[in-house]
Amino acid sequence: MKSGIWKYSEKLSQINQDNMCSLDEGNTKVSELFGVYIKREDLNPTGSYKDRGAAYRISVAKEKGETELVVTSTGNFAISMATYGKNFGINITVFVPQNISNEKEVILNSTGAIIIKTDKPVLEAKKYSLEKKVSYVRQSLDLNVLEGFKTLVLEVFEGGMQYDNIIFPVSSGTLLLACFNAIKENNLKMPRLIAAQTTYNTYIAREFYSDYEKSLVPSIATSLNVKLRPEKLEQVLNAITESNGTAIVVSEENMINTQKLLSQNDLDLGYESSLAFYASQNMQFKGNTLVISTGTKR
Repeated sequence: MKSGIWKYSEKLSQINQDNMCSLDEGNTKVSELFGVYIKREDLNPTGSYKDRGAAYRISVAKEKGETELVVTSTGNFAISMATYGKNFGINITVFVPQNISNEKEVILNSTGAIIIKTDKPVLEAKKYSLEKKVSYVRQSLDLNVLEGFKTLVLEVFEGGMQYDNIIFPVSSGTLLLACFNAIKENNLKMPRLIAAQTTYNTYIAREFYSDYEKSLVPSIATSLNVKLRPEKLEQVLNAITESNGTAIVVSEENMINTQKLLSQNDLDLGYESSLAFYASQNMQFKGNTLVISTGTKR
């Protein structure tokens, strides 16, 4: 039996079986609290759903004979790509922002990846990619990464529970978009897709929600600290609208208080998860609601 995301290989763009890389990502459990279901993506090998995309992208690298990739990330995606690269013989050069958390930097250092801290990670990564003739992998743009993300919603539907609402912690919205596409491609019943964002990054949520004060200070949910306008913004907005979904902006205080509440109930999750869970408790949803949990406390 194929492991990890490759359980769904027949529903993904094809990869030769010899090149399928996996660290047993996926197959994450669903917890329940206060009548809300939580998809525990924090239990993936490096602690986030990004492992699904990394497994697929590293497999594509093996298929193409690539030996090095360039990555930009605020942390979690870099950790995931570097970890999978280390395990499957692909050298990873990571461009990260200067304010990357110490915890994430320590983890990245342990992978052996080349880490370059800069004020302009995207610009510098593109330049490096062109000079070295190495593929540049940016989560929000790379279609192979999104292909791996699709397995999350395929796994949710396979679980048998019918969810009316799915809440995503969102930066650029690529996970939400990938899940929307997978639902359409497989003729599954579309739930409402809800985006939860921080006050620092509101590109998506502000199209649906206005009761918040924009912050110029990066969020404690560090993996959501994307300053640039999402390249697939219109596609993400269309996915939310077509699913009859909506969005919310969550304050730092509410994230902190919600994380404490989760911890009191034996769920030690990161701020990204508390952001999404807060939405489940403070928006009026009918039917079963699933929160996508991702990111460990780091």
